[in-house]
Amino acid sequence: MARLIPETRAPIKEEHECDLKTDVSELTERLKDSAIALWSQTQIRDLQKLPQYQLFFSEWLTAELCVRRSQDALTDTERQEYEHWVCEQYYLPMPVCEGGGGGDVTRICADIITAVLDQHSLSQTSESSSEHTDTCLPDLLSLLQSDVEYDSL
Repeated sequence: MARLIPETRAPIKEEHECDLKTDVSELTERLKDSAIALWSQTQIRDLQKLPQYQLFFSEWLTAELCVRRSQDALTDTERQEYEHWVCEQYYLPMPVCEGGGGGDVTRICADIITAVLDQHSLSQTSESSSEHTDTCLPDLLSLLQSDVEYDSL
């Protein structure tokens, strides 16, 4: 935040402290509005065009497999909707050279399988074998299944 909004760099003065009695839904709505306003700025949107800010599908899968469902801010349904959107509407049509699937569902499925196998290999070498039970693995396997069905249509 401090990098993007200079006003946040200064120490908070007492008169600017957040009122703890503020309704949580009001605070959440203001935060959401602020995020939308920030993201709608051209300068912010242009950042994703820079190579250092681009995330390949394989990298996103690896990160998503590290999410602990029990600690995720999204509900199971919200997370599954998000994952489907990311896969089918964001990465699938994205050119391969930019980290997407180039419109090839088979490539997307192969990336999901590779990420799952990599995750499995890592979990075999870790001390805790139950570590994968709280990951997004079931969500990504469901995503794989829907993509295979989508590809066979």
